[in-house]
Amino acid sequence: MRLLVSLALGLLTACSGSATGECQGTLSGQAVSWPIDSGDTKVFSTRSERYGTVRDYARLLYTSGEDRQFGVELELGVNSIEREEGPRIVNLRGSSTGITTEDPAIVSWQGWISDETGSGTGFMDPPGIPQDVTLRIDRILNNSSGTFFNGSFTYRYADGSALDCSFDIES
Repeated sequence: MRLLVSLALGLLTACSGSATGECQGTLSGQAVSWPIDSGDTKVFSTRSERYGTVRDYARLLYTSGEDRQFGVELELGVNSIEREEGPRIVNLRGSSTGITTEDPAIVSWQGWISDETGSGTGFMDPPGIPQDVTLRIDRILNNSSGTFFNGSFTYRYADGSALDCSFDIES
């Protein structure tokens, strides 16, 4: 998936800088440990001067080897990046169409994969769409000192696989 944002409503602010983290766990019976892709992991915002709102997005990508990436693109709730509340726990559920939540902290959650055939929305197959996801936001802040988005998420799959992924983005 390519995250499409209507720039007609606001000004896009991209935040690049340092990103650290990793995904560890068991995937389809295999132990994995994948580093975060610091070049493609980022936080960015759209700001609407007219409506006074901010839409915040994060792309968290991990390198799973051999030019393959795994990750998530998520949209945070309106004006979410303007406050620091951490830690906050958000529970999401897998369905046949993707990941859903009723928590206003997360507007959308899209799995993202990339390999030698291309990139886009989706989940690794196997194991497919996670049954449930737990997101922990330790800090989310955008001020004159920079942008900070820190936390972790855990994917739990129907086949017993589980991935614990951490992220620490500063710009």
